[in-house]
Amino acid sequence: MKSHSAILLTCILTAPAATRADVGSSPAVRDYLARHGTTVTYCAVRLSDGQVIASRQAARPMVPASVQKLCTSAVALDVLGETFAFRTRLAVHGDDLFVIGDGDPTLGDPRLAEQAGGTIYDALDRWARALRARGLTRVDGHLVLDDDIFQERRHRDWPEAQHQQWYCAPVAGLNFNDNCLDILIDLVDNRPVVAVSPASDRLTIVNRLRPGSDQLWRVACDDDGRTVTLTGTVKASMTEPIPVAVDEPSLLLGRVFADRLARAGLDGAPQVVRARVAADDRTLPEALTVVAEEVTPLATVLQRANKHSLNLAAECLLLRASVQRTGRGTFEAAADLARGHLIERYGVAPGQIVVADGSGMSRANRLSADAAVAILRRLATDHPSVLDTLPQAGVDGTLRKRMADAAGRVRAKTGTLSGVVTLAGYILDGDGRPAVAMAVFCNNVRGTNAEARQMIDALVAEWLDATPATAAGSRPSR
Repeated sequence: MKSHSAILLTCILTAPAATRADVGSSPAVRDYLARHGTTVTYCAVRLSDGQVIASRQAARPMVPASVQKLCTSAVALDVLGETFAFRTRLAVHGDDLFVIGDGDPTLGDPRLAEQAGGTIYDALDRWARALRARGLTRVDGHLVLDDDIFQERRHRDWPEAQHQQWYCAPVAGLNFNDNCLDILIDLVDNRPVVAVSPASDRLTIVNRLRPGSDQLWRVACDDDGRTVTLTGTVKASMTEPIPVAVDEPSLLLGRVFADRLARAGLDGAPQVVRARVAADDRTLPEALTVVAEEVTPLATVLQRANKHSLNLAAECLLLRASVQRTGRGTFEAAADLARGHLIERYGVAPGQIVVADGSGMSRANRLSADAAVAILRRLATDHPSVLDTLPQAGVDGTLRKRMADAAGRVRAKTGTLSGVVTLAGYILDGDGRPAVAMAVFCNNVRGTNAEARQMIDALVAEWLDATPATAAGSRPSR
């Protein structure tokens, strides 16, 4: 089995600078390159006939950042299927409760809860009501958490110094609140007061904050995440909570669920433990009785992965696809599955792709503009529903504040890392159908990322101007 570094070296040594002459010349790109030494590649293809309308070094493998999520989307849609749903089960046996995870990244998701007009606790409260409906009034046994469907938490390439950032939250078979604690600090009578969500009396919050001239505070958790300690100085009250990733997502869910059981009137003090319950084929022991099931459609998770670029959602999608196809929930198995699938089914040249993770957080990922467009072309034919998961220029997601003049005409996935800015997606015709598949990659950004985004937006505007809204025959070709 090749390592990511070995595959990357193969890409570098075997991939030509271009498989064809560059097509088209962009004033926006020329002006940008005259001011910055950034590496810029792109490709745009008309879907009706496969005509290349623009390309620049399109076969060159580049760091894709979150455009990697398009690769993950393609693999998830093919392997899991559009009708797939994550299913988290609550079961009982004697005095014990069992929560069996399926890798759903959206349990207690705050954005989805807000969209539904609910709270992050709604699923847990439904479970509590299901238990009460069975006549339970106490929970005195164990609260057993089966999060074993995935065998790894974080990819080895993710920077350790960023592990507390929301975008580096670990993956687990059981996830809750994007695997973060949302921390809000208010200065009351010059005294820092801390509010933490999700709330649970099973969590101990130690507030050692003090007022100061700097907003410089930190969070530390003990090994099992039961005690959360805040230290440092606070200059002013916060207007929005800051998410801090936890290391033990399933234990967070278990402690919050235990708290919700008590709030629902179920007395007792269940002991929260982790143990494997489900067999490899996800079946449960006959002794267990399933009393509730939380079902999340694949489309919902794709939306979270693509519109707002939730890394947790993308990683869970790719790992779940790996479990489905190979029985292994590891990053290496998932990466091998994705790369092989995209080469075989989407016709991606082997020298133009390296898959390290599902979200694009790893800088070991590589993808050419040609490869990205090949994936987009087939997605438009095989899985047109993917369009609904992509941000709309000037409307929502990560494109809400970009390309306002292109509202209704551009849907695309954005990508950003330090020194990396990318975009890949579709230009639409007047009927909202994909007319052009496009990808733009900027690596080794010398100016600011904002300047690179402006150049990309200007380039897309050039292609948009050349794509009539009333273009006939925009149905994708194969």
